[in-house]
Amino acid sequence: MNIYKIIASECDWDEFDSCIVLAENEQEALDIADKATYNEYECYFSQGQYPLKVEKIDLTEKGIIHSSFNAG
Repeated sequence: MNIYKIIASECDWDEFDSCIVLAENEQEALDIADKATYNEYECYFSQGQYPLKVEKIDLTEKGIIHSSFNAG
């Protein structure tokens, strides 16, 4: 399994801008993010946030895996 960061192309207030997904490959990571529904455990991307971008997270280097700042 691999860890992927899924990033929205666009983000506005009250929207998720990214999520971290555990999957076997990039396509499966996108499929998981695409099928997510809004609830307390999953993120949800609206149609205006597509196309989603996928980044495989390198676990061989120390550092911050993800931070997100979207203030006004």
